Amino acid sequence: MLGTAALAAGLSLVPTSAHAVQFVGCSENALVNAINAANTMGGDDLVLSPFC
Repeated sequence: MLGTAALAAGLSLVPTSAHAVQFVGCSENALVNAINAANTMGGDDLVLSPFC
């Protein structure tokens, strides 16, 4: 019974849908556009340009 509860708890951590990855350029407009696009698509992962 304990194993079943642990399995059920583990399965609840599995994401239900995949999210796209968006690379964000080094500007305020690029960030705003990426956030708006991610919100429109129901959520994405944003990867910010390094050293911005």
